[in-house]
Amino acid sequence: MFLARDRLLDRSVAIKILRQAGDAQALKRFEQEARTAGALEHPNVLVVHDVGLDPPFIVSELLSGRTLRARLQEGPLSPDEALTLALQLARGLAATHAEGIVHRDLKPANLFLLEDGRLKILDFGVAKLLPSRPRRSVRDSCPRRVAGSVRR
Repeated sequence: MFLARDRLLDRSVAIKILRQAGDAQALKRFEQEARTAGALEHPNVLVVHDVGLDPPFIVSELLSGRTLRARLQEGPLSPDEALTLALQLARGLAATHAEGIVHRDLKPANLFLLEDGRLKILDFGVAKLLPSRPRRSVRDSCPRRVAGSVRR
């Protein structure tokens, strides 16, 4: 992941670049992630702003917090905290299913807890698109608008 600045909208964003660009399977998973996450608009799903194929990249909202995996390393969740997160997860999954998308890789490392208490579902690389709705191709994405300094 890289941090960059969207100069058009004056905001920080995250950029994920596919390092194994020559790996056909990795490229397929990357395109799948961009297509599925980019098709979703829900407060509990990572927001994708832009994608590209040369080189393969995804520009998403920049999140501040930690994964559920990191949180669980501190100890168990309280019943209230577990219920709050479970409801947010259920809402996010309901939104993805309404769009004909099945995540297929839910685990604590793919659930991100924002500092304000919200949960975000990440990593749609192995998601399954159900044949119920036509999907836009990644190649039909908007023009690039992210520029500026990139740092690791």
